[in-house]
Amino acid sequence: KGFPQDPEELRMIGTGFLERLFAAGVLPLVEGVVVHPYRSQAQGVDLEIANLVATMKKYGTPKPIWATEWSHDLTDQKVAAGELIQQVAMLSASGVKQASW
Repeated sequence: KGFPQDPEELRMIGTGFLERLFAAGVLPLVEGVVVHPYRSQAQGVDLEIANLVATMKKYGTPKPIWATEWSHDLTDQKVAAGELIQQVAMLSASGVKQASW
């Protein structure tokens, strides 16, 4: 079937949970939003960040996003290294302000 293209199908970043907080008025009270986009492949993290930013825009001014935990336990170091580089690039291109692996 492949990787889901519909942002509603993407569940690694808890945008649904965060949207409930934003709807309750939390967004103006915070300085940023922290996410943990765990995954074994970098593919799709940009879609999830875009979905999160769009959700923040629905409720006010988007806040800086920090990815403070991410990646996945990969046993193949070559695969892990490639995915690390891809994910850092995708997070940065998506406007994530800080990423800690």
